Amino acid sequence: MSDLYIPPNGLYFRLVGYASLRVLFSRTTEQPEVWHQLVSEVLPEQFFTLVPGTGARSGLYLIKSKNTNKVLFSRTTSNPKFGHVEGEGDRDDTWFRIEAGASNHIKAFRLVCPGTATVIISRVHTDPSLQVTNYTANGTTIDYDLNNAKVVSSTPLVLASTTYHNDSNEAQTTTYELDESATHTSRFEHSAGFPIALGFTFNGSCPYTANGEILVDSTAREWTFGEGNSFTKKYTASASVTMNPHKTVLVSSVVRKGFLEVPYTIHLSSKSAGVQVESTGIWYGATTWHLRNIVDKL
Repeated sequence: MSDLYIPPNGLYFRLVGYASLRVLFSRTTEQPEVWHQLVSEVLPEQFFTLVPGTGARSGLYLIKSKNTNKVLFSRTTSNPKFGHVEGEGDRDDTWFRIEAGASNHIKAFRLVCPGTATVIISRVHTDPSLQVTNYTANGTTIDYDLNNAKVVSSTPLVLASTTYHNDSNEAQTTTYELDESATHTSRFEHSAGFPIALGFTFNGSCPYTANGEILVDSTAREWTFGEGNSFTKKYTASASVTMNPHKTVLVSSVVRKGFLEVPYTIHLSSKSAGVQVESTGIWYGATTWHLRNIVDKL
């Protein structure tokens, strides 16, 4: 249960049946008022928030609709056995426990009503597990824990090399020009907190290395969570090269290429209610640094 993220009150989400891929809805404009529909169409009536209980109901939650402001209930004594009702939790059949899934349902959960010993189900088969999707949140800021950042590996990378021949009887001088790019790749891997959906995009900076330190770039870029991200770093240089008579010179531009691991915290806020949440994990990146132009006399 400790690994299951519980969204705070005011952060709205959709409830999706793990097996049915249908979302719960709450409405008053037509019948049925509470039921489930295909996950592909996102509608305002599909969003809910959790209201945590206190005292004797600590650890339980009301499931309140953003659309109708009603809370879900589950009962066995009369029809309808599942629906929504006005109120702030004065009925036992409106309080639910979030029961974390296991095995194949490790990222899902069940909504159990202890007061009636029932569970909410959404099925076209028989599976009662649910999962949360489509949190309406925007990425706002990202912080990197540079004190616990580390360079996992580092190797030299040759960006370019040019060979110069002097077949004359006099020394010659030429100019070596470098204009190359190196690709930097990275990804964010979630560990705890708010479960950011794969494909979620946001703007932020990223770590890099310079002078033996891991720092954070001031350039903001667009990132896609759960996918590989990449950008190019441009290297330019100019150097004078002198060649003795009947000699050959090799000029190489070399950088260090390394892999970094940096803990991060992404701070997000709800579009609708301004609720602040956090997501933590590890940023993994391949980066380059420390350009050197090496002259070898052959």
